[in-house]
Amino acid sequence: MPASVRSTRSARSAGLPWSLCLGLALLGAANGCGQPAAPGLEIREPRATLMPEMGAVYLTVVNPGAESDRLLRVETAAARAAETHESLEENGVMRMVAHPDGFEVPAGGTLELAPGGKHIMLLEPKAPQDAAGTIPLTLHFEHAGAIEVQAVRSAMGGMEP
Repeated sequence: MPASVRSTRSARSAGLPWSLCLGLALLGAANGCGQPAAPGLEIREPRATLMPEMGAVYLTVVNPGAESDRLLRVETAAARAAETHESLEENGVMRMVAHPDGFEVPAGGTLELAPGGKHIMLLEPKAPQDAAGTIPLTLHFEHAGAIEVQAVRSAMGGMEP
């Protein structure tokens, strides 16, 4: 699976198979109807860290478009729930704040989900924390729609084993 994935919404709506749509999106090719594919969001370096009761997913969302978008929610079969959270420091104390409305992806900018900041919290992960591999996620955006990614399992601190 490539480290970055672009939205395949326009190609999939043309009735093309998922694998072909992904290939077209990664190449920035036509949407199957002879029209250029609309610029989509690009997901870079999705990675996940799991602990016994929780986990976190980090990634970067690049928005080359002229309009902002919003990460609304995340779904995965690899945990009981996935929520958008942010770690904040107040008076020398770190605390976790839920963001039920998700995160904005600015026009022509990026959304960075990283350790110590914004992230996707996985509640009660179903995979053993010492297992290697990937975690499937579906990111739901306000305008780009659903984007499926595979987050690479990593060791504590977000570093690859």
